[in-house]
Formats: sequence, structure tokens, C-alpha cells
Amino acid sequence: MYRAGNTLPTFETPYGKVGIMICFDRLQPEAIAQLVETGADVVFALSGGSWGPQSESIMSQRSREGGVPIVFVHPIEFLVTGASGSNLTTAVHGNTLDDPDGDDDGTVEYFDLSLN
Repeated sequence: MYRAGNTLPTFETPYGKVGIMICFDRLQPEAIAQLVETGADVVFALSGGSWGPQSESIMSQRSREGGVPIVFVHPIEFLVTGASGSNLTTAVHGNTLDDPDGDDDGTVEYFDLSLN
């Protein structure tokens, strides 16, 4: 069962503490502040909403505000911003969420992000 909440999760992993925010959370400066306050070393931003230059600008801004890298994962775009807000990598797959064939090209993106 899904319920509204007022906290964003962070998880200990062998690679560092990972924070998770989804879709609309990325528009809220408070979201990145909360994740960093709870120790996030990197944040994953999962979205099915907007993507492209506007979203890239928002992710860059959130990285600068929090001083942490963000990995933005979207059905069309994969983006990694550095702690300074720099764009470390971007990959775009297609240009619409309305694929009439329902085909997924199976692309898996990989980026080696050092948290040291």
C-alpha cells in the first residue's frame, strides 16, 4: 500500500549512502537538503515526467545545492551531474514516451561514478 510521507529514504550500500527521490521531488530544494542531511553521498532521481534541457538544468542546480552527484534515470534520458553541478554524462534514447510499438530497445547505461 502506498501512503504519503514527508521523508525521503537513504540506504547504506557498499559504495556509499544512496538517497532516492522521485519525479516531482527534484523540483524541491528541500528534497536534496533532506537527503544530504541524512548522509546521502549520491542521489538517484527517478522520473517519468519531463526530461531534456530543463530537467538537466534542475538536476545541475540540485547537485550544486547539495554538493552531491545526482543520477537522473528516465525512460528517455540518463544523466549524471557532479557535486559541483557539472554534467558528467547524458544519454538520450528516443524523443517521446508514446512509442506505438511499445518497444524497449533494452539499452542499459553504465557510468563509473567515484564517490571518493
